[in-house]
Amino acid sequence: MAGVAVHVPSCGLVECKAPHRVIDVQESGLVRIRCASEKVRSVCGGARVPQAFAPYYKWVACRRVMWRRGGVSEFHRVCWEALEEWAEREVSTQHASKRKKGRGAGGGGDAKGEAKIRKKLASLLVAAGETAEVWDNNVALKEKCALIAERLAVAKCVLIFTGAGISTAAGIGDYRGLFGKWMAQDLEAENK
Repeated sequence: MAGVAVHVPSCGLVECKAPHRVIDVQESGLVRIRCASEKVRSVCGGARVPQAFAPYYKWVACRRVMWRRGGVSEFHRVCWEALEEWAEREVSTQHASKRKKGRGAGGGGDAKGEAKIRKKLASLLVAAGETAEVWDNNVALKEKCALIAERLAVAKCVLIFTGAGISTAAGIGDYRGLFGKWMAQDLEAENK
């Protein structure tokens, strides 16, 4: 259809090695996170975006994550797993350093400021990971479907309990997804 913009997901991990950062969901899977815009702004401040990404992104945080408008970022599955591991390590280091606070001389101002932003980003990512939307690649999806088929074939009775993920895949609107009701409300508030 002419004139219709199609969203092609690009990996939000700054260190991503994929050509043009494009995410082929069928091959690599995809993870989408969303954070409240004001939280992203509080971590990112006035950071600038590389010119090549300017049409798609509004913020860059700590040289690690690029965010699109509305506090959304998408990743290759492996990129997200590496970033999530880093964030969890940063947060656990943060908790350990709070216990040791006051035991040594302070560091330089810039280094302290960067460390503080890094820790805020890590905390933001750990929280976002709890509600991340995950798409499996085709291989993982086929394996999961085969496992479900096996279990259904031997079951005497079946009860299927689903959540929002199944309805959004069927085209029923959601609340927290990229085009969900909460996202639309956040964007309206942001544009006022």
